[in-house]
This record gives sequence, C-alpha cells and structure tokens, in this order.
Amino acid sequence: MFKKIGLSLVALIATYIAAMAISGNQIGFPIAGQGSYCGSFGNAGVCNSTIAAGPTIVTGNETIIANTNLGSGQNPQTVLLNMAAINALPYQYVASAANAGTTTLTNLVGALILDPATTLTSYNVVFPAATTLQDGQTVEISSTHTLTALTLTAGAGSTISNAPTALTISTTAAYGYKFLYDATTTVWYRVQ
Repeated sequence: MFKKIGLSLVALIATYIAAMAISGNQIGFPIAGQGSYCGSFGNAGVCNSTIAAGPTIVTGNETIIANTNLGSGQNPQTVLLNMAAINALPYQYVASAANAGTTTLTNLVGALILDPATTLTSYNVVFPAATTLQDGQTVEISSTHTLTALTLTAGAGSTISNAPTALTISTTAAYGYKFLYDATTTVWYRVQ
C-alpha cells in the first residue's frame, strides 16, 4: 500500500516538474538582463527563495533548452540549442565608423549596425570563418548613412553569393542586407 502511494507521489512530482518545464517555467534560472527575483513564496506571501540576477547582456554563447517533440518516446526528447541555431544572436554596434574602415564579424554576431557621422566612401565587412558557423545562421548589415563602396569579404572556407557593392540609405524603402549561411555549400546567400 505504502509502495503504491510512494510511487504515485513520485509520479505526481515528476509530472508537475515536466509540466512546468514544458510551459516555459524553468524553475530557478536567472533571467538575462534582469535583476534577482523571488523563485517561491511561503506563508503570508514572504519570499523564501531568491533567484540570482542574470547576466546583463546576451553574448551569443548561451544555450536554450528545447523539446524535440519526437513521437513514440524517441530520443532525444530534450536538447540544447545555441543562439545561432535559432537566429537569436546579439548585434554589434560600431559607433563612428570611419572611411576605409573594417569590421570583422564573429560567429556570435547576428546583426551589424554601422553608425558613421556622414556618408562613407568605402567600408569593409569580413564574415566569420566557415568552421565556426551554424547551418541556417543569419547576419544582417545596416548603416545610418550611405556606404558608397561596400566590400563584403567571406571568412575562411566560405563564399558570399550576390554580394552588394554599396548600401544606400532611403526614407521610403527598406535598406540593409541579410545573409543566410548554408553549411552544405559553405555559401552565405543574400536573402534581403
């Protein structure tokens, strides 16, 4: 009798924890960009478990817990995804970008924002090496001023398809570029 009650209690607790995880309530994890918070409340609404503050910024090195939703109990049911796999990488901001300047992107950058004081006659952007990239990873490039001559240089082991040669600012149309990396062909394809 006690064995059945004990097993029922264990099953109930396991179901609760699984339901909390599936619903996105990852118990006890710090939240990036936010301070500490109360993880659970006791009697009279008093906090009895404080969760530490998270890191101030997202760096791109983080991993995210995800359910695979594979049927019939196939493994794995839970996996870790890196930020590039879901195109959630942070951006790189370059204040006062200068003529003939160069920005070298790492595999942890999802967008590049150039903020020169005025139109630039030339600028170079170097993409990351192929060995560091995730299939399907994207990078966007934008600027607050026109780049008369834009040179995009592929990282080691990759190429760039349909690379633009300028970036013109417009108040009436979208501007900037977006590229998607295909690991099979090792090509950055322009998708915008």
